[in-house]
Amino acid sequence: MIRTAAFLVLLASWYSAQDPSTTTESLPIVRPVKGELLLWRASDAKTGPVSKETRVGPADRLSTRDGDYAAFSTEAGTIVALKGVRSAAERGLGIERRAGKLTFRIFEGKLVVQSFDEGVAVETPQGQIAATGSRFLVEIDKDNRVVVRPETGEVTFTNSLGSVVVGAGRETVVEPGKKPSTPKATEPAKGFEEFNRFEASSNLLKNAGFEDGFKDWDATLFSAIGKKHGELDGASPHSGKACARFDVSTKLQGAKPDFLRFVAQGVPTEPGKTYLFRAFVRNDIREGQVVPRIIIYNSDPPEPWKFPTEKSWRMVTGRITAKDKAFNVCVEANVSSERYEGSFWIDDFFLSELPAPAKPK
Repeated sequence: MIRTAAFLVLLASWYSAQDPSTTTESLPIVRPVKGELLLWRASDAKTGPVSKETRVGPADRLSTRDGDYAAFSTEAGTIVALKGVRSAAERGLGIERRAGKLTFRIFEGKLVVQSFDEGVAVETPQGQIAATGSRFLVEIDKDNRVVVRPETGEVTFTNSLGSVVVGAGRETVVEPGKKPSTPKATEPAKGFEEFNRFEASSNLLKNAGFEDGFKDWDATLFSAIGKKHGELDGASPHSGKACARFDVSTKLQGAKPDFLRFVAQGVPTEPGKTYLFRAFVRNDIREGQVVPRIIIYNSDPPEPWKFPTEKSWRMVTGRITAKDKAFNVCVEANVSSERYEGSFWIDDFFLSELPAPAKPK
């Protein structure tokens, strides 16, 4: 009864929020990325596959066959993956653009949303999530319990009983009829593992998690003056059995070397196409001025991803466009002090092509 009541309240808010002036041209666009995405059309109460760029109405519902995995992107570049979401009028994933914000409504299952410049909201049976520039997981179990975990950036969860801001690497749990719990630290990859497994086949980078050592990576500065400064670390990987660790210090690389490059990998690309990049990093700079970074050469924009200052695992991510026939993915560091010492770790790289907009007829 509680679950039914919660659903009816959410459904009522969904229909009352619709803009009666919505036109076909203003409806959100979805572009299939991976898996079999389904769409239940309210106009004819029928479900069919989404095989190309498609506009979705406020009363329509996205889902997958038997609740399997699928992913899609929006016209503004937000990337959404879903699992355990089945389609019908009273189920599935709703999507609507309102007040300049893309709003999703989910009644069951798991949803991973990665937004960049676009503001997004996710309405659940227990309240609403708001985010910009964040990748986060939303999970709703059979008892209408909602769990929210950001992997990068932060999200705000609000209901009538309270509001919390949840940062990367933390989670909040919302029980029916209760305010959101105080965010607490969680395991770095908790909840995202199954989504990452589904994505793995589309990863253009080889040995992206360093499970096979430095195979497929050009370890350009694996050692300096006979001193090893790059190695595998099995004690603290982001996921799997190992990650890559690099040590920097005045003793290893000398006084103020300015620029250091550690590993690199070339990836064939198609000029003009857009790609999604993610990697997990952490660092512990104990002395001096050292700025670890990841840069992808032959891409636009060409700016590097600098490591966050936290010592725990954090994601760096972005969308890039190929300027040539190959990317060169490089892990580097800038040093601007005479004396310096520190370590940094990298793991779980991901690079995948994103669907292009449909060409005008």
